[in-house]
Amino acid sequence: VYVGSSPGLSVLQEKQGDESNGSVKYYTKDFISEEMTGDIRGMWPLYGSGSIADGTTNVDDVSVKSSELTAKNANGTGMAYATGVRGTAITFDGTDDYLCTDTNDDDTCDADADLDMATNMSFGAWIKSSSATRQAIISRYGGEGALTNAWYSIEFDVTTGYASIQMRDDTDGTTQTLSDAIDHTDNNWHQVIAVREGTTIRIYVDGTQTATTTLTETGTYTFDDPFIIGMVGTANTAPFSGTIDEPFVTAEALTPSQIKH
Repeated sequence: VYVGSSPGLSVLQEKQGDESNGSVKYYTKDFISEEMTGDIRGMWPLYGSGSIADGTTNVDDVSVKSSELTAKNANGTGMAYATGVRGTAITFDGTDDYLCTDTNDDDTCDADADLDMATNMSFGAWIKSSSATRQAIISRYGGEGALTNAWYSIEFDVTTGYASIQMRDDTDGTTQTLSDAIDHTDNNWHQVIAVREGTTIRIYVDGTQTATTTLTETGTYTFDDPFIIGMVGTANTAPFSGTIDEPFVTAEALTPSQIKH
């Protein structure tokens, strides 16, 4: 536990020798972050105010990786900061709004290797939506439109509002889908998390496992395209309609107790 103040940094408690299983949570005047566990690759508290213009850069990643995002809002409407599960979040209009990795801060979406698929990983966000259509929370393509390229995402399934993981390796263009058969588009806040642990994938909603299966897409995962929040790829596929808060990625298979905590 570290406390920063104007005189400097105070160490109240420190976990040494097992840092990969440690965690950190930030409390600041601008935001309170979600707890970041293990090998955290990105955590975006989405703090701010007002509308968000197309090309707004430096949407902060508060993890050690500092993978900042750029906002895309081609029609210039609908994308704005809103009340989040804690602090603020971002509202997406379900048409053309999304956030993408932009490693050069030049308003161009590009790949970030820190967010590639690992054998163990977890990713998710707090969401609120009332639209029971296919809509992406988080996605990563290996090459948009090329069916043999890798892909991972967590979405709401077509017409049902079910939480769904989709994964595809580089091998044959086959996409594996796991859905939990529960409609979460009730306009309330839900935390939706995908976990890969070796050859097992799981969905957790509000701290409870809602679906699991054996992963068959176990080949290589090669990524050349951006990491996206609020859409699948960058071609207005499955745009999110609602509010997203505190999306994150960690190269750890989070345990049930870590997720609930």
